[in-house]
Amino acid sequence: MSGAAAADALVVLAGGRSSRFGGDKALAELDGETLALRALRRLAPLAAAAGADGVACARRGGRLEPLVAVWSAPAAARFAAEPAGESDAVHAALARARAACVDFDGGDRRFSNVNTRAELASVAAGRSEA
Repeated sequence: MSGAAAADALVVLAGGRSSRFGGDKALAELDGETLALRALRRLAPLAAAAGADGVACARRGGRLEPLVAVWSAPAAARFAAEPAGESDAVHAALARARAACVDFDGGDRRFSNVNTRAELASVAAGRSEA
């Protein structure tokens, strides 16, 4: 298994109907790579910061990006076991989990919001480094 434990896994939640995009956005490609795979690959620094038992969240330009986070399996289980209503706010759940923050540059285009094919084309044309 090349050093990875059998239980090691990373899941990218890519939900939604992609109705504005006009097709499955997770499978759309940028530079020959699907957006889902690009997201998964870019989570490596967060996975390293979360470790085997923690949580890590992206912080861009000093601002928390709460939906760009990695939860270890034990941390996710603790989160799931919280009473209903306790974990409604993602920011609060990250604080309770004592999430590590991984800083990214404020202009980092990896955080581009892409909802349409035109927006994807704009990111592809304007990005400096992917």
